[in-house]
Amino acid sequence: MKTRFQVIEPYLYIAPYFVVFILFLVAPAISGMVIGFYDWPVVGDKHYLGLGNFQELFGDPMFIKSVLNTLEYSLMYMPIFMVGGLLLALLLNRSFIGKSAMRMIIYAPYVFMIPAIGVMWRWFLDTNYGILNYYLAMLHLGTVKWLTNTHVALKSIVMVVSWEVLGYSMVIFLAGLQEIPEELYEAAEIDGASPFQKFRMITLPFLRPTSFFLFVIGLIGALKTFGQPLMITAGGPLNSSMTVVMALFFQGFKYFRMGYAAAISALLFFGILIVTLLQFRLIRQRNT
Repeated sequence: MKTRFQVIEPYLYIAPYFVVFILFLVAPAISGMVIGFYDWPVVGDKHYLGLGNFQELFGDPMFIKSVLNTLEYSLMYMPIFMVGGLLLALLLNRSFIGKSAMRMIIYAPYVFMIPAIGVMWRWFLDTNYGILNYYLAMLHLGTVKWLTNTHVALKSIVMVVSWEVLGYSMVIFLAGLQEIPEELYEAAEIDGASPFQKFRMITLPFLRPTSFFLFVIGLIGALKTFGQPLMITAGGPLNSSMTVVMALFFQGFKYFRMGYAAAISALLFFGILIVTLLQFRLIRQRNT
């Protein structure tokens, strides 16, 4: 028979975490959603608007543009994040001289600070003085307005972020590949399976949980993209690289419309929640 202390002892160990979680995550999140129903200019009193902020959002051209940009960004970014990471993992899962160094070089950008990455790539991609355009001109390929062309700016952001995070997806895929029993490949080789057949019948099925994890994490990250476009293009030109989180930031800290910014954050939260739940539902149906 357990004593009362033995029953509550496990909860005492995790209590500090839950206190911090509630105070610094749950409470601010709930407070932010409540603020979304008010007109709050930071300085001065709040005025209750009901659904006024949310109604204004759906007629706000900048917000609609930011949503479309974020969706376009996600559609370009996710295939690179998933397929690129898998290809790098397959390549670096082999034995060759310098394998560890290559892994480290590819993973290194992921640990760089986002402001440093933004400053560096803003210089690299500068139309007049950028090193990338310098080499393109040297090869007589012409120059590209990487950051000032409305059709190219968002693609430039995708390129930069992909360079930064491919190392992360590569490492996770590498961990998944190393969990696959080598005996399965040996048995398939004895049966005369080709490399493609081994990849399709062994590698991909065993990597399904890893792929699902990366897809969820990658998509959530894409929908929350903020630092890189802010540092590199500041949402320009003509809001062509404006993301939802950037719109939230500008409304809250540039125009001081905290209630309106909170309404954007609430919609973003529920959007990510719905997307994540749909992903879990799809993977659950596929496994049944």
